[in-house]
Amino acid sequence: MLSKIKITDNEMKYMALFENMTGATILDCVIDDEGETIIFAVKKGDIGLAIGRDGEKIKRFKKLTNKQIEVFEYLDTPIQFITRALKPAKIREIKDIAKKMGVKMIGPVPLPTKRLSVPVRKTPCGDGARTWDKYELRVHKRLIEIDARERVMRSIMRIRVPNEVYVEMEIR
Repeated sequence: MLSKIKITDNEMKYMALFENMTGATILDCVIDDEGETIIFAVKKGDIGLAIGRDGEKIKRFKKLTNKQIEVFEYLDTPIQFITRALKPAKIREIKDIAKKMGVKMIGPVPLPTKRLSVPVRKTPCGDGARTWDKYELRVHKRLIEIDARERVMRSIMRIRVPNEVYVEMEIR
């Protein structure tokens, strides 16, 4: 899939800068039409390296370039790759609806990540060395507050979200 990608000089410059700052292997870079957002695809397994602890590397890159940054992990199958790349578009759709309807919106605010860790014995019979596998489930949540009117809420509920994303709406 990577063989047909054409990268401009500007994208190459941002890729080299981001790669030098983070140490992650950058496979692709796209600059949006307005030139406000840079989207990076990083090698599978390098996403943590690219983001840094508490997003420090992204914050530093944003400050240096005055651009919004989106980073996602490159996946081999086109369907997974496109799904992962387009997930941030859902939040943009919500922002566009709120802006178009003229309502106040706060967020998205990242909430603390919940981690569920389960240690499992490698040998099912219990004999042999005491070796364990550790499995971890991470739940990432974002909070978006919108001054809700019925028309706005109906527009937001029409947005299609992927099956692995759980959406909860609360009216106060």
